[in-house]
Amino acid sequence: MPSMDRKRRHSSGIHEGVEWCTVVTHTTRAGVRALNGYVRLPDGHPWRDCRTTAETHERLVDLASDRSRLLVGGATEVTYGPDDGGWIGFDTLGVCDHWGGDKERCPLPVHWTEELVEAQVRLWAEIATEAAGA
Repeated sequence: MPSMDRKRRHSSGIHEGVEWCTVVTHTTRAGVRALNGYVRLPDGHPWRDCRTTAETHERLVDLASDRSRLLVGGATEVTYGPDDGGWIGFDTLGVCDHWGGDKERCPLPVHWTEELVEAQVRLWAEIATEAAGA
């Protein structure tokens, strides 16, 4: 899968057997590198049988809200996967997602930083780990 190519990864790790990474998606008009977040669901994970991104999204958000976890901006929506490798992901370039130097496009933008993207993708990995144990 090209978006998870190790050459394009900005950061990566493993949370209790669930691999996660942030990937440079492009450089904004202001010259800031925007990142997206991805989690690889291991073989046998219950979300790998989801037939649509919407179904995966529903499972992730339901479990996150059950645990009162705060997902923000693009991380509140699964926008990728699961693909054949088990990857699911979110992007940070929605209408209310903001990277430093960009023109704000909504009244309450999420101000993304590399650290916030990594924190959100790690939270996804934590939620996916819990779902596997459920």
